[in-house]
Amino acid sequence: MNKNDLPSLAVFVELPSLAVFVEDSKARLGKNGRVTFPGFHEIYVRHTKRALGGKMRCPVLDLGQLEATDPGKGSFTKLFKYIRERWPEFWIYAECIQTQRFATKLLTLGFIPSEAGNFWGGAPSYYLPPLTEESKTHVQKTL
Repeated sequence: MNKNDLPSLAVFVELPSLAVFVEDSKARLGKNGRVTFPGFHEIYVRHTKRALGGKMRCPVLDLGQLEATDPGKGSFTKLFKYIRERWPEFWIYAECIQTQRFATKLLTLGFIPSEAGNFWGGAPSYYLPPLTEESKTHVQKTL
């Protein structure tokens, strides 16, 4: 018997869009999974609560494994704007940022370095409070 005779273990699952995930997760805090969004290979997301800025915050949309298909071409800015327009009530948490260029972009958009982001010695994480009336002017200027 050779390896070509064995059944494939690969299973292909169609991933939900970010919009479908968020709307479905509103009924169940703690939901996580992989989603699609234009400009990214796929994104790991989690709808959760998290200690940010010294307090427990909710709702938080964790974004992980942010790998753009074409880095430096505005994919994250589009994602950020999309989230802000559709779900302004969410805290946004970008975890384990791997490049200084991306970290600088997050700071430009108003993200704050997470005090716990480098707890385990990994890459830093950043968060952004929900959109409020006071912060709308700042966000408009950065987009």
